[in-house]
Amino acid sequence: MSEIAQTILSQIKTLDTWALARWGAHGYLSDNNKLIIITKTNHKQTKVIIELDEGSDTYNIEYGRVDKNHQWVVIDRAEYIYCVQLVEVIDQMINTH
Repeated sequence: MSEIAQTILSQIKTLDTWALARWGAHGYLSDNNKLIIITKTNHKQTKVIIELDEGSDTYNIEYGRVDKNHQWVVIDRAEYIYCVQLVEVIDQMINTH
């Protein structure tokens, strides 16, 4: 896992030790400046993609799933999210959809 992905994961755990369990997180991937959290809520497998925007030192978050045609479908998106807002924003995305 990349250093950036490890940092994002650490920040989430620091903000709320139960957040990952609440989201049904059961897998993690990283890609350059992204952390991908594989979740399962309401019997649906989804992914939360948290990407560092190095220019603004904020995060862009996508919440979505892969459809039957193996295409990525974005359910919700948020941009320019500060570290302290990560858990709150992801909670809202998951609980709303």
